[in-house]
Amino acid sequence: GATPQFIMDTRNHMPLSVKEAFKDKNILAIGATGFLGKVWLAQLLSQIQTFQKVYVLIRGKGTLTGKARFEQFINNSYVFQTLHENLNGTLQSTLKEKIEVVEGDVNEENLGMSDYWAKQLASKIDVVVNFAGLVDFNPDLRDAFDVNVKGAMNVAAFASKCRQKKLVHTSTCYVAGI
Repeated sequence: GATPQFIMDTRNHMPLSVKEAFKDKNILAIGATGFLGKVWLAQLLSQIQTFQKVYVLIRGKGTLTGKARFEQFINNSYVFQTLHENLNGTLQSTLKEKIEVVEGDVNEENLGMSDYWAKQLASKIDVVVNFAGLVDFNPDLRDAFDVNVKGAMNVAAFASKCRQKKLVHTSTCYVAGI
């Protein structure tokens, strides 16, 4: 069979390790309620437990607060079913230790966070991971521009204020157009 290929760190000629890359890091995750964000967060919680804390930016929607939306998707999404089973009743304590939900919106300056949270996170965050994006097939162009362009620019602007100034931007297959 084929030998697995690893991404190499060209400076040290060593395989890159996700566990090592996130070791003791504070992460700001944006768009974690979306398809890719959910899968990434579930994998992070189940397999990459070396991080210090993940701050999950979630906007309120309708009558639900960001925290309520987070609880809803953790408890109802099939992506987290295995995590519920494997942590055998300790998922809530793991979430309290490893996750902090912060209300915000990528369409706004400082990601729509309160001044308190913007200052706190800028001083703590080692890496910003952005999954936010509007992925409808036929969206209103203003809405798509606001989230996919201005939102990404707002994320980059906030990441530049963080202590480590590191940003991982993940996009979907729909951004290139036809």
